[in-house]
Amino acid sequence: MVTHLEKEGQKLEQLWVVLTAALFAFPLFKIPIYTSLVAIWLISSIFVAKKSGYKISKGTIKIYLILIIPFIVQSIGFLISDEKGEALYYLERNLSIPLIPIGFALGEHAFKKKHALLFFVIFILSCFILNSYVLLYLIINGFFSRFSEDNLYNPIFRNAYTQLTNTHLPYLGIWFLFSCIIIVYILQQEKLKSYYKIVLTLIGIELFVGTFLFSARMAIIAFCLTLVASFILYFKSIKRTLILLFLLTFTLFLLSKIPTISHRIDEIANTSLHPPTGSPWDPQGINQYNSTNIRVGIIVCSLDILKENWLVGVGRSEVQSSLNKCYTRFPIEGYNDYKTVDYNTHNQYIDFWLSSGLIGIILFLSFIFYIFHRSFISKDIFLFGFIMFISISFLTENILSRHSGVAFFALFSSFLFIRNFILNTDLPSKGKL
Repeated sequence: MVTHLEKEGQKLEQLWVVLTAALFAFPLFKIPIYTSLVAIWLISSIFVAKKSGYKISKGTIKIYLILIIPFIVQSIGFLISDEKGEALYYLERNLSIPLIPIGFALGEHAFKKKHALLFFVIFILSCFILNSYVLLYLIINGFFSRFSEDNLYNPIFRNAYTQLTNTHLPYLGIWFLFSCIIIVYILQQEKLKSYYKIVLTLIGIELFVGTFLFSARMAIIAFCLTLVASFILYFKSIKRTLILLFLLTFTLFLLSKIPTISHRIDEIANTSLHPPTGSPWDPQGINQYNSTNIRVGIIVCSLDILKENWLVGVGRSEVQSSLNKCYTRFPIEGYNDYKTVDYNTHNQYIDFWLSSGLIGIILFLSFIFYIFHRSFISKDIFLFGFIMFISISFLTENILSRHSGVAFFALFSSFLFIRNFILNTDLPSKGKL
């Protein structure tokens, strides 16, 4: 017979699962709502831990210390900064990284294997709802009859996605295409009824096409590389891998004909890889610069600053001011020039190296390599897919400089890593928290 206390414990666990599922709908929430939800979720985690008699173990401490390494790296940058107020702002933005693992660890008793699929589906559906909302707007307002108007300096589809989702497009691409990766893994591993598979496949196609409409290039590259690596390392089927390569190549070829992405491809193919000079895009090709030249200028300045400060860095608050000072070497004026936009390093690895020095980048790379190692020895394709996808995305974006990136990273790194330890009790580490 279930006692009153046991019933209360079960209700608390159910509440924790509901709140956790709600966290995975973060693409639909504004920052204040998400922050409040995290606070409520953490409180529920404390009550679940209290009811279950949770005790902190050495394994829990180990997992926690691993998961907060990116925050430790940010903290090093704070300590060596001159402008502590500005550096503190970066730390506050990254608070989800040390807080989310606490909630998952304390709520371990409520977490069951079946809940993982629920959390994945909630995230996928939230991305699907967001993309469907934008696509419906585009259809109603006749955007698809205006493809000919879309160009590098009048990207009507990119602008629409930015304004309607209020999200920086590289991050939107990360959300959408990581959802597609999860869908592929679920279709390969989970025993689902045919109509569920059809629905998931259609959702994945919609998200994939949506990403091409706003042309998130690095997310597309990361998606392709992650899937190919996953099939080679985990499914170990030459036939499946060859089919995947054919489908990816054929699909990419077809979608590359969409003007929104073909413009971006042409830009790279037809642009000399030198820092920007002169004025922005000119139909006659005179003194033109574009986003590719801007990126080259960013790389040149980032590496020049790194050469002079490779050992101790410049401090969290000084990275942007150092870059802005370097950008004055490139006298350009006009569309998205260095005077109107504070361009960061657009590379998470270089950003951490500049802000926190050699020890910072060593710690961060150690974190990345350990997650890779853990995913290999436990044969966890979901953990591998995440760390592969995000580590590639780090090459062209400072993912942890915006709420959109921090929320995604903190939630999935904590959930997938802790899930891995809970489910793999046969490993030498015993897997228990």
